[in-house]
Amino acid sequence: MAKLTADHLPRGSETLPHPLNTVISKPKGVNVTTETVGTHTGSPVAVLPALQRIVDELPFVTSVRDAATLLQELEIMARQVEATKSLLAAQVYSANLHRSDGYVKVSSWARSVARLSARQANDLSIAARLIADYPEVGRHYFAGTIAPDHVRRLGALHQNKRVTAHVAEFMPLFLEWA
Repeated sequence: MAKLTADHLPRGSETLPHPLNTVISKPKGVNVTTETVGTHTGSPVAVLPALQRIVDELPFVTSVRDAATLLQELEIMARQVEATKSLLAAQVYSANLHRSDGYVKVSSWARSVARLSARQANDLSIAARLIADYPEVGRHYFAGTIAPDHVRRLGALHQNKRVTAHVAEFMPLFLEWA
């Protein structure tokens, strides 16, 4: 995949530095900050060499402990990739970037752009809203210490109009349990 440059961005956009060392675009005049979704260390690109190492080690797995170690590493990498997608969607949600492309909802944008099912796009949208409002969830998610299922459950709770106002006081406890 070619590195994204300013030539690949939509007309009327400008480039921004991003904490994951990627290039993102935004419509001119829209204020986007990394504080919106929090800052996350590491890079999803770092997953690729680690994944190649695991693929190279597969023929040499001789014990259940080796297999368990590799499976745990793979799960953390998968969580980092899922978290990165959610972080991107949170950035799009926070800055309303999807609206400049004609989409009313982030889930519609994600479904169209990434060819996701309605369920996958909805889950991504729920995670994006949760991470936009609670950056600490994004940090845990990217670190691999919280599973995608837990993020979906917390996001559903966050969307519930009857409890949304009270979620903040319990979020540290929820993250500890997850």
